Amino acid sequence: MAQEEPINTFEAIMDHVAQGHDPAGDRRPIRVDSLGYLLPPPPRAGFRANIAVVAGGSGFAVELVPGAGIRCFVHSVFLTKPTVSITTNLIKNSTASTGGTSTNGAKIPTDSQKPASGTLVKLFTAIPTAGTAVGTLALCVLDPTDWMQFIFGADGEPPLVLHGPSETLAVNVSAAATIAGFIAWSEEQL
Repeated sequence: MAQEEPINTFEAIMDHVAQGHDPAGDRRPIRVDSLGYLLPPPPRAGFRANIAVVAGGSGFAVELVPGAGIRCFVHSVFLTKPTVSITTNLIKNSTASTGGTSTNGAKIPTDSQKPASGTLVKLFTAIPTAGTAVGTLALCVLDPTDWMQFIFGADGEPPLVLHGPSETLAVNVSAAATIAGFIAWSEEQL
């Protein structure tokens, strides 16, 4: 017996839902209430990590590395008043950096009722070997009196999405300098 074609948009959407797909056709777990009404997806857990690092030279000063099974949505990177003039690059990588000397930045939840963060914020004092770059997302020359904020997802753009530890976001600097600022992101389980 042939399957009937939906006759309107609502039926098409409900057909996808019955098959475990969202309206765009992506396969996702769905939530319904006791009457069968669709519930919105649960909100993601949000975090912010302050950056305060003495970068040891030209290369990665900061790297955001999602944990295994974590999808990370980067919302904003803010950098302010380096000790010397530097060029900063925000670089998306398809592999994480190796080596170097780093400490893990403190992660502050925006909602303490959500699960703890599974993402690392590495602050490098000795520059690591860079991972494989996908590309430079932003570039800015910062003088000691300057600041820079790059907001992902502004003006209807989607946020930067990192899928597990194989994708990272790095703040690359052109010289040894003390830098400060923060990174804001949210995350969910894959």
